[in-house]
Amino acid sequence: MRILTRHDVQNAVTMKEAIEAAGRVFASSSAGKADIPLRTQIDIEKNQGVMLYMPGYLKDLDALGVKAVSVFTNNASKGLATVQSVVMLQDSKTGSSLALMDGVFLTALRTGAASGAATRALAKIDASTVAVFGAGQQARTQLEAIACVRTIQQVWVYDPNGDAVVQFINHMKDKLPVEVKMSPAESPAQAVAEADIVITATVSSTPVFPGKALKKGVHINGIGSYKPTMREMDVVALQRADKVFVDNRHAALEEAGDLVIPINEGLITDARVTGEIGQVLNGELPGRERDDEITIFKTVGFAALDMIVAQLVYEKALAQGFGSEIDLSK
Repeated sequence: MRILTRHDVQNAVTMKEAIEAAGRVFASSSAGKADIPLRTQIDIEKNQGVMLYMPGYLKDLDALGVKAVSVFTNNASKGLATVQSVVMLQDSKTGSSLALMDGVFLTALRTGAASGAATRALAKIDASTVAVFGAGQQARTQLEAIACVRTIQQVWVYDPNGDAVVQFINHMKDKLPVEVKMSPAESPAQAVAEADIVITATVSSTPVFPGKALKKGVHINGIGSYKPTMREMDVVALQRADKVFVDNRHAALEEAGDLVIPINEGLITDARVTGEIGQVLNGELPGRERDDEITIFKTVGFAALDMIVAQLVYEKALAQGFGSEIDLSK
């Protein structure tokens, strides 16, 4: 088994490579060529934590494995990361364990890539203004991915933690072209008022922006909420949307609070979901058809993406000789 650190993962696969892989995986999954069970969730209530286990098998791409993710909200007070994760890649022909790698950056990378693929398919070609909600690691790779598929000129960043916004802007200045202007937003409404693309990368349980403030033609990537009790978008945003796409329909209708909550309240039905983004990418459904359409991409976490990116990392490690080999049978 090859052991690959976070540094190994960060240096193995570029965002552009990950976006291309994400597009292939979405199309493959919607064509029935992936086996992605709903993730198993274990609540560790006494320690304010949750464990998520996400297996996946890509039949046509021969990628097999499982990701384990922990989210413990009190970890910051202990000097530990709130989110921790590992990915185990297996040989689909023998079941042998091929690699164990850091899953924290891999998760941020593949989630950014997912939004990059969705944005390339759904956002206006001339989209140039971005509103970002959340200022953590996920938001960083989200913005990096958007910059790979659209020419960005202005970024508005909103987070209740003002220091986090400053750190985010300082970090991203080195990741984006020098002509991109980045500014703290005064309010959620101000952040989205002129945005062509909206990114929500938070762990909020309540909507982070008013749907009524969205302008026509905006595209939204909702990536933060992953449980039925969490939501980043209000029902107005969903009702105003011309098209709502998800990573996996079954998972989204079970786990995405953005959809589950208003459905349970009788404000929308599951018909509000237009389809899977993979159906757009494989030509089964149309994506954006007019510049004034409001489009939404909602993802709750898609193990197929973890497997394909992990496979890419592993192949790069073999070709370039990085990582450490261990024999678990001894």
